[in-house]
Amino acid sequence: MTQQIKYVRTYKSLRTEFPDWEGVRDAPADHLEETLGDAGLAATKSRHIVAILNEIGQREGRLDLSRLRTMSDDEVEKYLISLPGVATKTARCVMLYTLDRDVFPVDAHVWRICQRLGIASDATWTDSATKRLQAAIPEGLRGSLHVTMVAHGRSVCRARKPECGECVLRDLCSCGSRNLG
Repeated sequence: MTQQIKYVRTYKSLRTEFPDWEGVRDAPADHLEETLGDAGLAATKSRHIVAILNEIGQREGRLDLSRLRTMSDDEVEKYLISLPGVATKTARCVMLYTLDRDVFPVDAHVWRICQRLGIASDATWTDSATKRLQAAIPEGLRGSLHVTMVAHGRSVCRARKPECGECVLRDLCSCGSRNLG
């Protein structure tokens, strides 16, 4: 079973078990951890989720972030990153999948592919490198490219033992030309 399917199943389980965010925030830690168990790192994730919900409740007076829909992308990203345990990738995933924003989340798969293709010239994956990548991708393509690159990185362009012979990008990639002779 792919990790993505586990995440979807875990989220559905979470929302079935706790129909509102107040229920998640107020749940006994062991019960929340059990509900999140399939996604891995349940203890850490449950602590972060509760801390985030507490912070949102304090800032907003309720567990509601609907006002993010009226904010600019930069404002939304800044707000989300200011929450406990939220970094740029997570903020942009929320923006892409929940707010339907035209952003380009960069995870390990996306970064690896960009480096192998020579798109990411930075040696280190940083927020500034992520911003440069997003700026280089035409608007309207960022979300679909992110999804496609994650899938490609998980199935073909893996960190260890990439399937270069199966890769449609092998002629553009230094890794592919090395691994195919």
